Amino acid sequence: MSKVLIIDDSAQMSHLLREMVSIFGHSAEIAHSGTEGIQKVSSYDPDLILLDIMMPGMDGWSFYEEHQKVSDIPVIMISADASFSTRKKADKLGIRLLEKGVEPFELRDIIASSARNADLDLGDQPTG
Repeated sequence: MSKVLIIDDSAQMSHLLREMVSIFGHSAEIAHSGTEGIQKVSSYDPDLILLDIMMPGMDGWSFYEEHQKVSDIPVIMISADASFSTRKKADKLGIRLLEKGVEPFELRDIIASSARNADLDLGDQPTG
């Protein structure tokens, strides 16, 4: 089982993502801002971060910049903004970008793939 930190200012979206992650057999914590996310990275010590881009205060890009200075925990961005410029910026930084509304089993597979690439121990994966 891996530990996933979900950083999203939308309570509805963050709880939905936590529910999906839990169904797939992983534990999850939620941070509702980039600033709270920075704090939870050190206290929760996640294996993977699911990060929203558009948040008030510290947005996802600013979080990622700060995060990269102190940690190599993999980040997957999930955003309603899937514009060409946003995708290009994510690609340039080497970040996987998913559009909000991602299908649950696609998210499961992406989490598993990210974990394998980071040599994380995810245990058994449910089949869908």
